[in-house]
Amino acid sequence: MFLKEVVPYSEKVKVRFALDPTMPELKNGVELVKNGDLLIAADTFRVACENYSAHPEVHKAWYNLGLVNMYSFQFPDAPEALRKASELSPNPLYVEAIAKCDTLEKNYIRIKKTNTIEK
Repeated sequence: MFLKEVVPYSEKVKVRFALDPTMPELKNGVELVKNGDLLIAADTFRVACENYSAHPEVHKAWYNLGLVNMYSFQFPDAPEALRKASELSPNPLYVEAIAKCDTLEKNYIRIKKTNTIEK
């Protein structure tokens, strides 16, 4: 019998976060991500979402929060943040991220349910 799934595994992905010079928290959050501090980065992006709620570019903070939550497997927080970004700015990049997040969430749930490896 063939092995159907191999878990756990790691995957390197290239992600482009949004930056804005008027919101320094975004750059700080990206630096935290580069250092592997995803939970602290999520908090940093969340603070930016709150502090700049009236800023015309706050969608960038929501997008970054969605990305870091997605790659930290924080569901349903990840798709909610990405949808908020898309509502604030109909950017095709945000729509693409929502689709990727939905797929990742489904795979994550499927793998969690398949907690055993068939022999």
